Amino acid sequence: MRPLKLLLPLLGTALIGCAPAVVVRPLYDSSEKFTVDKRIEGEWITPDVDRSGVEDRVFLRWSVGNYAEIGGYPVTMRSLAADKDSSDSPKEDTLADYHVRLLTIDGKLFFVADFEEQQIGSLRIWPSDLTPGLIPAQVVGRLWVQQDFLRVAFLDSEWVRKNVPETEWVDLHNGDAPTAALTSPPAEVRALLSQVAENREAFGLVLHFCRVGNPCAAQVAEDELSRFPDDPQSVKAAAELYERKGDFYRAISLRRHWVEIDPKNWEAHQELGNVLLLHREFEAARQEFLASQQSLEPKNAYSPYSYDLAYSYYLEGNYAEAAKAAEQYLSQEFPDSTMILLRHVALVRLGRASEARAFLEKSIATFKGSWEGHFLLLEFQSRLTIAPSGVSSPEYADFYTNRAFFRGMRLALNGDRANATAAFHEVLASAHRLSLLRLASQIELERLQAH
Repeated sequence: MRPLKLLLPLLGTALIGCAPAVVVRPLYDSSEKFTVDKRIEGEWITPDVDRSGVEDRVFLRWSVGNYAEIGGYPVTMRSLAADKDSSDSPKEDTLADYHVRLLTIDGKLFFVADFEEQQIGSLRIWPSDLTPGLIPAQVVGRLWVQQDFLRVAFLDSEWVRKNVPETEWVDLHNGDAPTAALTSPPAEVRALLSQVAENREAFGLVLHFCRVGNPCAAQVAEDELSRFPDDPQSVKAAAELYERKGDFYRAISLRRHWVEIDPKNWEAHQELGNVLLLHREFEAARQEFLASQQSLEPKNAYSPYSYDLAYSYYLEGNYAEAAKAAEQYLSQEFPDSTMILLRHVALVRLGRASEARAFLEKSIATFKGSWEGHFLLLEFQSRLTIAPSGVSSPEYADFYTNRAFFRGMRLALNGDRANATAAFHEVLASAHRLSLLRLASQIELERLQAH
């Protein structure tokens, strides 16, 4: 087929790394009676579910104007500059304007979007500014409308390339992902859309809209679960969101459902064990870690099993089993300063101080690992007190969290309750909600208060 040059709508920029398919021939004409739904008008947000937590992380804002006979709905999409300090992220918001029309085909609601204008900072781009002779194209997709909630699914270029005859589309390159442009007559494209309307893979590029000011990420997750309750990716994404929100009850329920869906998946058991551990269900967590170990293939592959056991026993206060599990982990030639120090503390709390000191001395003398690991071990012995220069950037945040925790442990073992308490509070202020060191600091503070 002869190559075409298209003026592609920029709506696909909202789907990083993905390319919505487009249509070359308009799916409507001026004499057609279009669908109108006032519920879609107004201000909306789209959350980044994968990065949302206690607070929603918004990455798109939308404004949908009133319907007009000429042009349909005016829609403005504002793509937010998520990380202005990152070298590979936009430094300014991007605005793009469209005219959107709603089409009802065989009782199902679709939309088509025409690009009107784009603005990046002070730079404005209109279709007339682009190369003359380009054929305008439209993004097409499905729309589900609820009160104060929209689900939008774009026709996927990858699906088109794999499932539609090559005589009915052309492949174009539009940024990072190639775009499939349907060239068939409008009636044939409409028939195709109706035929695959319920095909999740065909309409696999999904965005959700919520009203400004309303909680959104959890609503998105629950909407996807209601549609695909046994889809591992939907279940996993929702579980991860609830973990970040601190709702461990809901997260555990979802993680258990993932195990029910795929009982031989070692990762499903491992992730369930992790959240059970954070919820202080120690024995239940160990059962899942064991199931994960037994499901792992090949059987001689590395497993965090003994690491997880050591942490679970330590947090539970079963220091004898913690020391055994840490020793088992360290015997597998995976030098880890955290396991060394946890085993040392466990031995001290078992009243085996001499053995603990000898173990620590030998471990430090033979340790082969990162400078961070060496630093933590030596500082625990009060042989280092100042971190190397140039490590104050966010990428070393975990190092400082580890450092604060083990400083607290050293002070607690030496009977300095006040400074140990301060160190553990430092961890609580800086550590991620899902960090085991954060949980360990909470438990150590409880132990200090109990004695």
